[in-house]
Amino acid sequence: MPPLSSSSPQEVESQPPAAEEGPQLPGRQPCWISGGKIDPSPASRYITTLVHAHIPGPVDAWRDFSVPVRDLLFDMFTRRFAFTRPEDLPRARAVWEITS
Repeated sequence: MPPLSSSSPQEVESQPPAAEEGPQLPGRQPCWISGGKIDPSPASRYITTLVHAHIPGPVDAWRDFSVPVRDLLFDMFTRRFAFTRPEDLPRARAVWEITS
């Protein structure tokens, strides 16, 4: 009987291959776009955490923030998460802004 793998099939299937994008930076977690949103859910939760941590008080609309602020928050997100599918890269920022 062959030895059991240490990773579950669900974990393997839920993460798209990262090899096509190129080398990943150490410490970055994989994320991707699925159904018009950023997955996995920890990536989406991190976006919410970033916005709440750096934006004081209620805001009427995300577009009320200056472009440099939005750029900074997106940069902070991409230091922790890396889009692993090449087809996600062109629309990553747009979907990220919708999520935030």
